[in-house]
Amino acid sequence: MLKALVFFCCFSFGPLLMAQPGIKTENILGVEDLVRNVFIKGSCRNVGNITSLGNDTLSIGQFSAGGDVINLIDGIILSTGDIDLAEGPNNNNEASFSLGALSTDADLSQLATDDLFDVTGIEFDFVPLEETVTFRYVFASEEYCEFVGTSFNDVFGFFVSGPGINGPFANNAINVATLATNGDVVSINTVNHLDNSSFYINNATNIDAENCDIGFLPLFEDYIEYDGFTVPLVASFDVIPCETYRIRLVISDVGDDRLDSAVFLETNSFDLGEPVVVRAEVPGSDQPVAFESCVDGQYVFTRSVFSDINEDLTVDFVISPDSEATNSVDFIEIPLSITIPAGESSITLPITLIEDNIPEGPESIKIELMYDCDCIDPTLTELIIDEAEDLSANLAEISVCADQPFLISPEINGGVTPLEFMWNTGAVTDSIRESVTAATQYA
Repeated sequence: MLKALVFFCCFSFGPLLMAQPGIKTENILGVEDLVRNVFIKGSCRNVGNITSLGNDTLSIGQFSAGGDVINLIDGIILSTGDIDLAEGPNNNNEASFSLGALSTDADLSQLATDDLFDVTGIEFDFVPLEETVTFRYVFASEEYCEFVGTSFNDVFGFFVSGPGINGPFANNAINVATLATNGDVVSINTVNHLDNSSFYINNATNIDAENCDIGFLPLFEDYIEYDGFTVPLVASFDVIPCETYRIRLVISDVGDDRLDSAVFLETNSFDLGEPVVVRAEVPGSDQPVAFESCVDGQYVFTRSVFSDINEDLTVDFVISPDSEATNSVDFIEIPLSITIPAGESSITLPITLIEDNIPEGPESIKIELMYDCDCIDPTLTELIIDEAEDLSANLAEISVCADQPFLISPEINGGVTPLEFMWNTGAVTDSIRESVTAATQYA
């Protein structure tokens, strides 16, 4: 008698709800968190005196899902209106949100062609660890493309002041929101479909494209509201390590409070510099966990791109008191200084474990790099020491027909990955495929 299995399926027809692709914005973190935990890159969070300008509950926040749109995945957004207007689709030729009345800003006034409105910004002090500071950003605006060349030239600037800097802005600041190719200040009137067009992305609506006599290229109309934006740009400037500087990241509407503009600041791109980056690793593993009597660990110290590779670089560090493992007790004593030789980009410090046969559970070794200046909220690099679980392998008995191919895979318990295999057939794979004509043993 044949038996049949019958499956009953229920189908429900209705609207399919899907998340809208493209830029997403939110206002959850305060400005302090945005600067320290989103914007800053490096082992030290050497920033302070963080303040905001404008309506930080509407015009300052975070963005995400920008990788396929502005080529910045996530970060901070500063807007001359409500940051939520950045989200697509681009279905409004004049997206606007007024934050208030006439505004003032001494630095932006030098760049503006008319009165300022809706000034928004963040400013903070910082102490760099190296001679160059960089960060990445994108400027976007609803003023594109129809107001290019007019007085409605929404402006923004990144104004840096401090030792060794002598510019025309307040406190002798300079504006580092410029093009590396020619020094032009980045604005609607300097980066657009007519000027410096290689830095510009057109996202104009069909109506605006027709008015500007440019092609309608709706590549991003579903993903972002702004009618145009720059490619990712890099702000870079020279500083004196361990001195205190101040930066003002400010944007404003010009001429009226309509047609919003925004600046997107990439996550972890404000690079205060790290002469050396250190990582903990265990050869052959993707986790920094070493095991007594099995596999040792190591720390790898790597120069930064700004380090002079033609000179020796000595790195001092300490073992954090938060470490559970003890130098010379749980691992062979290590020095607290290491030198990357001239001509070499990195050097490895081996951590050789001492087998004490005492079940202690996981223990950590945390090291902290030492710098010439104070390090705020330093990042600790952690290597874990653990005891390896005994390895056992079991091969079950298999019944097969003659000349029928079959697969043998051992049941593995314990041990430390990656495992190595050696079969009596000479194979070194984790399983073998065989066929036999008589009872045969495999090991």
